[in-house]
Amino acid sequence: MVTMASLLNQPNDFLRYQGILEKRKHALEEKPWNDHYYRLDTAPGHKDTIIADHLCGDWYLKTCGFDYELNFF
Repeated sequence: MVTMASLLNQPNDFLRYQGILEKRKHALEEKPWNDHYYRLDTAPGHKDTIIADHLCGDWYLKTCGFDYELNFF
């Protein structure tokens, strides 16, 4: 959303989504990480799962012809 707002020259939306991103970035890193790998599900009882869903978005963008690298953090 931050990138789209920037490309569409929407400064208010850019600031809004940039603020949300900055507040939530740490949760994306801390919650699923178990010191060895990322868990897919952080619910109690799901300790051995692996997070990989974000790779689907990267693959889909490349399939649609986008040729830039995604920088999640």
